[in-house]
Amino acid sequence: EGQGARTEVKEAGFGLLPGIVPLPHAQKRLDLSDKTSMQLLAQRFAPALCVPLDQGQQIAWDGRRWSAPAGTQQLTRSGELAEVTP
Repeated sequence: EGQGARTEVKEAGFGLLPGIVPLPHAQKRLDLSDKTSMQLLAQRFAPALCVPLDQGQQIAWDGRRWSAPAGTQQLTRSGELAEVTP
């Protein structure tokens, strides 16, 4: 299945958020408990941040920088989840 199950991204994503690779429907598409697969995924797109998103979660770009509500998580290079700090 690849990196944590049904992971489909093209290069660094669509480029809508510079430095960010949004991963929509994360609970359905990724096995976030599989640290090895998540580590490979995060390292594949480093230094960009991989941000798993589920329904109701969002990240925003204002033309100069991105922002995310408190509690938004990212995949670390070690394959763990940690809160993002824009």
